[in-house]
Amino acid sequence: MTVRATIADDAMTPGDYLQKRRAAAGLSRLDVARALAATFPSVTPEIPTNLSKVEGRLAEGEDNKAHFGWLHLAVLQSFFRFDAAVYLKLVDRFSAGPGTGLPEPMVCRACACSWMDACEIPAAASDQIHHGLANAPATTCAWSHRDPGLCTACDTRLGNHVTYLDGRPGPPELSSERPRQ
Repeated sequence: MTVRATIADDAMTPGDYLQKRRAAAGLSRLDVARALAATFPSVTPEIPTNLSKVEGRLAEGEDNKAHFGWLHLAVLQSFFRFDAAVYLKLVDRFSAGPGTGLPEPMVCRACACSWMDACEIPAAASDQIHHGLANAPATTCAWSHRDPGLCTACDTRLGNHVTYLDGRPGPPELSSERPRQ
């Protein structure tokens, strides 16, 4: 299947989306190939040639040389989190090309999370210490108010200060930049 690579350079492609979600899960292509072989040994026995083929197929998808259908997406979702509907919207947009008016799904440009697969953020140390929440639950990210193209987890990870919506600075332990001592 031939795909068109004609959308704007800064627009997220379906391959970018899958690569960023896989990377956000801390997995390499080989990790996913090995997991597939372990899960489906009758289909993909774990031998080097099969792992290489599976890894190559993942590379084709991430390089926008071919796209995945629902069945393959469902299998991939067993190994890392992503929103198949977002992926398929990106495929439609990518295949149609620029100027079609198809909207780009709202995803973080750094990690590609979306409303349906938001980043999980461990409870802040301040919540555990100051509020007596020893087992405080993780929360999920939201859209950054400073940069709507980033989620709050990536906004903080990329070095931005945490601030509240009213502009007050957040606690220093939640910011990537600490006060100098």
